[in-house]
Amino acid sequence: MQSSEKPKKTQANQLPKETDQARNSLLASIVDSSSDAIIAKTPDGIITSWNPAAERMYGYTAEEMIGKPISLLLSPDKPYEMDEILAKIRKGERVEHFETVRRRKDGSFIHVSLTVSPIYDETGKLIGVSSIKRDITDRKRTEELLASIVESSDDAVIAKTPEGVITSWNPAAEAMYGYKAEEIIGKPVSVLEAPDRPGEMTEILKKIRKGERVEHYETIHRRKDGSVKE
Repeated sequence: MQSSEKPKKTQANQLPKETDQARNSLLASIVDSSSDAIIAKTPDGIITSWNPAAERMYGYTAEEMIGKPISLLLSPDKPYEMDEILAKIRKGERVEHFETVRRRKDGSFIHVSLTVSPIYDETGKLIGVSSIKRDITDRKRTEELLASIVESSDDAVIAKTPEGVITSWNPAAEAMYGYKAEEIIGKPVSVLEAPDRPGEMTEILKKIRKGERVEHYETIHRRKDGSVKE
């Protein structure tokens, strides 16, 4: 005689479901407590989730944004930026640490660094897109302030790679050496060495790579016209 009672679920049968629930709860907790804005959207850019940090960053509540197109956050001068990002995601690519500008609910703009990744289901089908955004407005303001100081400095301020390739060249450097920024950026700083001091900059860069600092070092450099300057 067959029993009409349904077989009881074993602990082994319950474990995978309970494990999935625990994992999902943990992920939800991480997203909610993150200081970075974490936003999920469909492959076409419709917002499906919006964490508390996104509310603080943009000024919109989750209720206001879920179901809306992510394009609401775009800066007017970058109308196609999100289409280009989503096109990359649909190709299976990932966008990392992309710096751009976004618009808040009050109309103000913020600088953000964003990482965008595809979301796949268990069959490998693209079902969504996740983005993590960090507000870098303060950092950008500091960079702009420093750039302003460098540009207005009466001293030549030159930046270069650890190997000695020039990466920035301020107006005072142009006045001192006679080279315009577009002429010298990308060139080795050794072009400024005096003919009787070959390898001097190489030795200085070796010290820098060791973490040492070179201060008040007096030398002679060569200008564009071939003259030397102390």
